[in-house]
Amino acid sequence: MDTNNKFFTENSGDHYGSQNNDWDYAWIILLVLFLSQIITPFVMSLVFAFDVYKGILIGIWTAHLFTAAVIIFIHYFGSGLSITRLGLGQPQMGWLRSLTLIFFLYALNLIAEYLYLNFLGFPLQQHIRSLVAEIATGDRYILFLTLLAAVTISAPIIEEMVFRGHLLEVMEKKTGPIIAILISSLLFSGLHFDFYSFPLQLLLGLSLGIVYILNRSILPAVILHSLINITGFIQYIEKP
Repeated sequence: MDTNNKFFTENSGDHYGSQNNDWDYAWIILLVLFLSQIITPFVMSLVFAFDVYKGILIGIWTAHLFTAAVIIFIHYFGSGLSITRLGLGQPQMGWLRSLTLIFFLYALNLIAEYLYLNFLGFPLQQHIRSLVAEIATGDRYILFLTLLAAVTISAPIIEEMVFRGHLLEVMEKKTGPIIAILISSLLFSGLHFDFYSFPLQLLLGLSLGIVYILNRSILPAVILHSLINITGFIQYIEKP
């Protein structure tokens, strides 16, 4: 491997190389994700008025890809791309311990969701439920697979890069890990725009923050995030 290739340089420095810019860059990235999550699905649903669901899906993917492009742009023109700076380094706990923690927190989140739904019975993520149910019940296999990939692959990767790999990383330097995990989790919950599921999203955000802090890598957090999303996706198909 070419050790001079700056993308594969795994140093333990700051994400951006300059602490003066860390805070600003993290919030810019969060703002980009927040606005793109609102604007692009809406705009694309208007552009594809003849097929609203296709427009929404294109909007979701556009938001994810645009956010990824902004992250890469900031890193490339900052201190250079690297595995570590993108949060993609190997987990510090090691994979065996990380996977054990992941499945423990996965079970904890599922138990919390079961109790929450059975005691309160609130309709969670109704907009996503409707989208999944509509596409799953029709013969729209490409749209179904596209939605599945967005929910279980691109969303976990992009959201973990933003909330854990960047926002949590820089906030910890100012507030310490506990406050940083809490604030980033609150923002993560708010991004999902669903009042009823806010407590469950908060618990998931706290779980993901703990996983990241213990590993200094978004990879274990992406796995946990993806598992939760896959479970929810399956539930939405079975109980629209």
